[in-house]
Amino acid sequence: MGNVEKIESGARAARTTLVSGVVLALIGAVLWATTGGIELPVVSPSKVGVVLLVVGAIEIVVGLAMMIGRSARGRQG
Repeated sequence: MGNVEKIESGARAARTTLVSGVVLALIGAVLWATTGGIELPVVSPSKVGVVLLVVGAIEIVVGLAMMIGRSARGRQG
């Protein structure tokens, strides 16, 4: 695998991580906002929404860090 393929692969991975984080955060926010009064025997959907929101936020941070790290490496050499 050449340098160009590695760069393109890294950019794609960062973009995918960022997009999946946004999607998870949106789904989590919708669940949290719309299912406040619903209680299920095992877990409430609003708690699942909060967990998805947090996981999505973490993925967004990781995706941004991957993009920033990749651009910093590109400037160095």
